[in-house]
Amino acid sequence: MKKLTLLFLFSIIVIGCEDVIEIELPSTTPTLVIDGNINLFETTNQPIIEGGVRLSFTADYFDTSLPIVENADVRITNLETGEEHRLLHSSNGWYTTEYSDIFSNQDASYELVVKHENKTYRAESKIYGVSPIDSVKQGTRTLFDGDEIEVVISFRDLNDSDNFFLFDLGFNDFIPIRDLFFQGSSFTFSNFYDPDQLRVGDTLNIKSYGISKQYFNYMELLLEQVDANGGPFGTVAASLKGNIRNETEPSENPLGYFIISKAVSKGLVIQKTDP
Repeated sequence: MKKLTLLFLFSIIVIGCEDVIEIELPSTTPTLVIDGNINLFETTNQPIIEGGVRLSFTADYFDTSLPIVENADVRITNLETGEEHRLLHSSNGWYTTEYSDIFSNQDASYELVVKHENKTYRAESKIYGVSPIDSVKQGTRTLFDGDEIEVVISFRDLNDSDNFFLFDLGFNDFIPIRDLFFQGSSFTFSNFYDPDQLRVGDTLNIKSYGISKQYFNYMELLLEQVDANGGPFGTVAASLKGNIRNETEPSENPLGYFIISKAVSKGLVIQKTDP
């Protein structure tokens, strides 16, 4: 009986002490974000363009959406020929094009110019090559829970020089890879998926993009910050410096990066995983 009485009193104390705590976070000045990722998938006829340039503004921590930019002038120029092409707004802040001929010169450098609110932003990129994906297979190993699905990816490095790749493993899972220890050789690695992500009969598409050393470093730091920033009391991520500059006001550079990548993909149909 004493134990029940003490438990009842403890419950009253806990309930009586519940107060609503409001955390007031300071509003931040919106910063323009320019995500310029143009990926060229080779086909027998002409490259298929995936991605584009997305414009948005940063928002306060608890905002559920980012303000997008729909009225900017976005152009890409072949710096060798001077050919200029305007990207048009499609939806949700994305400026895209289906005109792949502008990227036909694989050795040229390309300039991105964004004009918005009387400010001009510029960045340059060449086209970075990518290695074909040799195979994507379903493995048999698991991790901690014992029911994860292993996917084994193999590819051969381009050559004996330094190369950098970004793999899109699906479900917003990315991994940057450099060929430091396997230049000119094959490389195999595994990724594990929860059973609620993939089911028998699902098709998983693995994609790989050729990237620069600078973008490799950028993505490594970005992914580290995403993993480390665990909620409102986590470490505040540092501002990542990309390759886009504000020509009108050099002290107010935007966030984001501009890169043009050759890309490849390979699919895998998930098979039965029961022993």
